[in-house]
Amino acid sequence: MRKTTPPTILSQLPITPPLSAPSPSSSRSCSPCSSSNDAPADPVSIALSLIRTCRSRAGDVNSPRAPEQTRHSVVLSTAEHDSLRTAIDSDTSLRAWVGDRLRSSWTAHAGSGRFVVRMPNPIHDLFALQLQDAIHKRTRRLAKGKEGVQPAIADVQRLQDILRLGTADARRGKEQKSADAGFGVPHSARLLVAIEVGYSQDAASLQKTVGEWLKLGANAVLLVNIAYANPSKRKASATAPITTYTLHRVERYRDVEGTLKKRMVKTQTDVDIAQSANDYLELCLADFCLPTNPPATNYPIRLGHDVMIGLLQTAFARQQVYDEEPGFSSDAEIDAALQIREPTRSSKRNKADVVAVQRKDAAQQGGDPTQDAAEDGEEARNGDTSPKEDAVRENVPAQEEDTAGVDSDANVSIGQGHQARCVATDGEDGID
Repeated sequence: MRKTTPPTILSQLPITPPLSAPSPSSSRSCSPCSSSNDAPADPVSIALSLIRTCRSRAGDVNSPRAPEQTRHSVVLSTAEHDSLRTAIDSDTSLRAWVGDRLRSSWTAHAGSGRFVVRMPNPIHDLFALQLQDAIHKRTRRLAKGKEGVQPAIADVQRLQDILRLGTADARRGKEQKSADAGFGVPHSARLLVAIEVGYSQDAASLQKTVGEWLKLGANAVLLVNIAYANPSKRKASATAPITTYTLHRVERYRDVEGTLKKRMVKTQTDVDIAQSANDYLELCLADFCLPTNPPATNYPIRLGHDVMIGLLQTAFARQQVYDEEPGFSSDAEIDAALQIREPTRSSKRNKADVVAVQRKDAAQQGGDPTQDAAEDGEEARNGDTSPKEDAVRENVPAQEEDTAGVDSDANVSIGQGHQARCVATDGEDGID
């Protein structure tokens, strides 16, 4: 395994992670996130309290961090949800934070719905953010011809158009759902590649997001599952938790009546990054393009598992500091505790500080600190031919295609040679 140096800690965590699915027994009468006697009693006040608690845990205000088991949902009627939006809009500071960083959802059903706020955990937040950044760097490298091929001018433009979307940008549909991270293109409301990271979220609720993003027009959904451990176990652990991922990709097809539909297939399933450190996550350029603007060549966009392991180790280190020092009110204080400074091109001293810390960490782990996985220093993996698992039909209801002018060809070449094979499952054809 080629050792890599974990990237530097970023100055802030712009996204917040999921917690366990809300308990079915939860009701409006349950106590809110605060245990004080004067805690809000009405649903709108409870929801506002949840948002402010999340903001506190994210390090945006100087107040003690909320406990990890904080309540994170409340039932709101349609009118109450409207009142909540009005209350948020009336607070300039809160409105800006909610629009930029809050991860929440509210699904209307029969006049009401459950408003869910996703509380932050550094291991989740930082890993999701840096995974998004790492994938984005691969697209930039490909556009510059640094992946062993030089794309045609039209495909270079498509690569340059790929945008990283924040949680507010990724909030889509009636459910106001927001992904942990994702990608889109200019002048389009679609989240084309959705990244969902589960940490203390049950597998069923994480898997459910695949169908939701299919309905909202995503081309690919990357589910990452980080094995959860409580704070005491995290503190005692010397290694980052087991992490697996499954990549789902949309397949467009025509049913027996000729209706154009779409469904998700698995192209990489339950991949353990630590057990396959020499392999890679494989997206492709078509994942990042609108169906009406397909690429001339469907180039693979690969991210090595060794790089992902480095990202995970960095996020886990931040989480351990967060657990040990719950009084930290900002990410800058956590960075100081980790003795890591973000390097700049103009500061050799900062770079030296980072290298010194990384060498110390690598020495403790028995690794080679001289090998770097930086964007411009990593070897292109275009020669890798590790076999991928066959695509498996996803147990997600098929959707009628709603994109005018989409190519009717159901089979899209994946990664120039990795062809997804759809394995039919009894009873799944012809789903409306």
